[in-house]
Amino acid sequence: MCDATLGVTIALAIGSTATSLYQAQQQKKAMAYQQQMEQQKLAIQQRQQEQIAEGEALAMRQRITERKRVAAEEYEQNRSTFSGTDIDLDSPSYGAFFAANKKAKKRDIRNIRLMGTERQLNALYGVQQTRIAQDASRQAYKSSRSAVTTNSVANAFGSFASADINWNKVFDG
Repeated sequence: MCDATLGVTIALAIGSTATSLYQAQQQKKAMAYQQQMEQQKLAIQQRQQEQIAEGEALAMRQRITERKRVAAEEYEQNRSTFSGTDIDLDSPSYGAFFAANKKAKKRDIRNIRLMGTERQLNALYGVQQTRIAQDASRQAYKSSRSAVTTNSVANAFGSFASADINWNKVFDG
């Protein structure tokens, strides 16, 4: 191989390698930007799920407060209705009536708490799933980035290997 041909071959191999490395850098930049956007999207989704969980807890407390208010109104209404009659409010039958109402109120509040907790836990499960998705996205990005780096290095070696350069002639003069 003459010196001019050798020079052109080396220049082409260097150019091919430089182009490959530049493309790899650009691809890494694009992947980093895409990863950043994905992480932002997942962070927003996680905050939304957390807000839903907080909203469910607040709604549960409001439903409990409302149930207690209704129970107090019903108690006062029943007491005033019965006191307008000649019925003894301290009798066992009316005591049982009021006790049954109190028991129903406690049961309702317990059920409201259970349903509210279930809704809250469902929202928190969404938070957990979003965190898992964030971790998976990060790992996929790292893996893809490593693959691009490995591929660009392999392409660089491939460019020089396929150039059929007599390296002894290059370095020995």
